[in-house]
Amino acid sequence: MSEALSAQQLLAAGASGALIVLFGALYAFFFAVHRLRPARYWPLATALSFIALATCSVVLAIALRLETAWQLAIAFILICYYFAPHAIWWLSVATHANEHPVSEGELNQPEHGGT
Repeated sequence: MSEALSAQQLLAAGASGALIVLFGALYAFFFAVHRLRPARYWPLATALSFIALATCSVVLAIALRLETAWQLAIAFILICYYFAPHAIWWLSVATHANEHPVSEGELNQPEHGGT
Protein backbone atom coordinates (compact mmCIF):
# COMPACT_ATOMS: atom_id res chain seq x y z
CA MET A 1 0.00 0.00 0.00
CA SER A 2 1.14 3.53 -0.63
CA GLU A 3 1.29 6.32 1.92
CA ALA A 4 -1.72 8.50 2.55
CA LEU A 5 -1.87 11.79 0.69
CA SER A 6 -1.33 15.02 2.58
CA ALA A 7 -3.94 17.75 2.71
CA GLN A 8 -1.83 19.83 0.31
CA GLN A 9 -1.73 16.97 -2.20
CA LEU A 10 -5.48 16.46 -1.94
CA LEU A 11 -6.07 20.19 -2.45
CA ALA A 12 -3.77 20.20 -5.49
CA ALA A 13 -5.54 17.13 -6.90
CA GLY A 14 -8.99 18.65 -6.39
CA ALA A 15 -8.04 22.02 -7.85
CA SER A 16 -6.27 20.50 -10.84
CA GLY A 17 -9.23 18.19 -11.46
CA ALA A 18 -11.59 21.16 -11.53
CA LEU A 19 -9.24 23.08 -13.82
CA ILE A 20 -9.01 20.08 -16.15
CA VAL A 21 -12.78 20.28 -16.65
CA LEU A 22 -12.62 24.06 -17.18
CA PHE A 23 -9.72 24.05 -19.65
CA GLY A 24 -11.11 21.03 -21.50
CA ALA A 25 -14.37 22.90 -22.05
CA LEU A 26 -12.53 26.08 -23.07
CA TYR A 27 -10.41 24.13 -25.56
CA ALA A 28 -13.51 22.70 -27.25
CA PHE A 29 -15.30 26.06 -27.13
CA PHE A 30 -12.41 28.05 -28.63
CA PHE A 31 -11.91 25.40 -31.32
CA ALA A 32 -15.58 25.59 -32.34
CA VAL A 33 -15.66 29.38 -32.27
CA HIS A 34 -12.54 29.51 -34.43
CA ARG A 35 -14.15 27.21 -37.00
CA LEU A 36 -17.34 29.28 -37.06
CA ARG A 37 -15.83 32.77 -36.82
CA PRO A 38 -12.17 32.70 -37.83
CA ALA A 39 -9.95 35.33 -36.30
CA ARG A 40 -6.25 35.47 -35.49
CA TYR A 41 -6.69 35.17 -31.73
CA TRP A 42 -8.90 32.03 -31.61
CA PRO A 43 -6.11 29.58 -32.51
CA LEU A 44 -3.94 31.12 -29.79
CA ALA A 45 -6.76 30.81 -27.24
CA THR A 46 -7.31 27.20 -28.34
CA ALA A 47 -3.61 26.34 -27.98
CA LEU A 48 -3.29 28.07 -24.60
CA SER A 49 -6.35 26.21 -23.32
CA PHE A 50 -4.90 22.87 -24.36
CA ILE A 51 -1.52 23.71 -22.83
CA ALA A 52 -3.27 24.61 -19.57
CA LEU A 53 -5.26 21.36 -19.78
CA ALA A 54 -2.07 19.34 -20.21
CA THR A 55 -0.34 21.21 -17.38
CA CYS A 56 -3.22 20.55 -15.00
CA SER A 57 -3.14 16.88 -15.99
CA VAL A 58 0.55 16.70 -15.07
CA VAL A 59 -0.14 18.44 -11.74
CA LEU A 60 -2.91 15.92 -11.04
CA ALA A 61 -0.62 12.98 -11.82
CA ILE A 62 2.10 14.39 -9.55
CA ALA A 63 -0.29 15.26 -6.70
CA LEU A 64 -1.81 11.78 -6.71
CA ARG A 65 1.57 10.08 -7.20
CA LEU A 66 0.17 8.02 -10.07
CA GLU A 67 2.03 4.98 -11.33
CA THR A 68 3.40 4.75 -14.86
CA ALA A 69 0.36 2.95 -16.27
CA TRP A 70 -1.94 5.75 -15.08
CA GLN A 71 0.44 8.41 -16.37
CA LEU A 72 0.34 6.71 -19.78
CA ALA A 73 -3.46 6.60 -19.59
CA ILE A 74 -3.57 10.36 -18.95
CA ALA A 75 -1.17 10.97 -21.87
CA PHE A 76 -3.34 8.82 -24.15
CA ILE A 77 -6.49 10.67 -23.08
CA LEU A 78 -4.83 14.03 -23.75
CA ILE A 79 -3.80 12.92 -27.24
CA CYS A 80 -7.33 11.71 -27.95
CA TYR A 81 -8.87 14.89 -26.57
CA TYR A 82 -6.61 16.97 -28.79
CA PHE A 83 -8.01 15.27 -31.90
CA ALA A 84 -11.64 14.84 -30.73
CA PRO A 85 -12.87 18.35 -31.70
CA HIS A 86 -11.26 17.96 -35.14
CA ALA A 87 -13.05 14.64 -35.68
CA ILE A 88 -16.36 15.98 -34.38
CA TRP A 89 -16.12 19.01 -36.68
CA TRP A 90 -15.35 16.79 -39.68
CA LEU A 91 -18.26 14.49 -38.79
CA SER A 92 -20.64 17.43 -38.39
CA VAL A 93 -19.65 18.92 -41.74
CA ALA A 94 -19.94 15.52 -43.46
CA THR A 95 -23.31 14.80 -41.83
CA HIS A 96 -24.88 18.12 -42.83
CA ALA A 97 -23.26 18.45 -46.26
CA ASN A 98 -26.32 17.01 -48.01
CA GLU A 99 -28.74 19.30 -46.20
CA HIS A 100 -26.98 22.54 -47.12
CA PRO A 101 -24.38 22.00 -49.83
CA VAL A 102 -21.77 24.70 -49.20
CA SER A 103 -18.04 24.82 -49.56
CA GLU A 104 -15.66 24.67 -46.56
CA GLY A 105 -14.90 28.38 -46.94
CA GLU A 106 -18.57 29.32 -46.68
CA LEU A 107 -18.87 27.45 -43.38
CA ASN A 108 -16.40 29.87 -41.85
CA GLN A 109 -18.16 33.00 -43.06
CA PRO A 110 -20.53 34.78 -40.69
CA GLU A 111 -24.16 34.88 -41.71
CA HIS A 112 -25.67 38.27 -42.39
CA GLY A 113 -29.26 39.14 -41.64
CA GLY A 114 -31.63 40.16 -44.40
CA THR A 115 -30.76 43.81 -44.81
